[in-house]
Amino acid sequence: MSENTIIVPAFNANTSTVEGGIAIVCLKVTPHKTADWQTQILRNNEFQPLDGELEVIFAADNVQFPTLNLLAEMQTFKLLVLLDASTQEPGIWQFYDKGVYFENNTANNPDFAVTTALNDDSTCLTITVSQVKESSNELPLAFRYLASFLPENSLGGGQLGLYYSQDPSIKIQRPQG
Repeated sequence: MSENTIIVPAFNANTSTVEGGIAIVCLKVTPHKTADWQTQILRNNEFQPLDGELEVIFAADNVQFPTLNLLAEMQTFKLLVLLDASTQEPGIWQFYDKGVYFENNTANNPDFAVTTALNDDSTCLTITVSQVKESSNELPLAFRYLASFLPENSLGGGQLGLYYSQDPSIKIQRPQG
């Protein structure tokens, strides 16, 4: 496993309450009009460059019980993406529309569910992956971030520019347990 491997823990069903099943990762993305967007990952309370793609492994529970298949599908991975435009020219950067464009219809994969949400000022995107089926093995989730930029000198009536990132991807898998 690389440092870009994220494990979504299995639920602990050995007690009277069910615990676990969620992993959250925070990224910071610096948009750019003409160059590659820079991506950093939060590790040890500091943002560091993210080299390569994220690999998300949904851990299998070794307890055999019919409801555990349902619990496994409830495991959730959340990717929080902060839009950081502090080093850019003056103006307003925001995620546009749903914040992402999924390549090759990968978000409609029958082996997992993907949803996106934006915060009120459209500077934080949440991508949620859940309902990962038992048969899922190294399924790519390829996408581009979508953002808009309004220059400071155009506030109140200027032309909105739309920009997209290069193709980041996440590898989703659930090893056979």
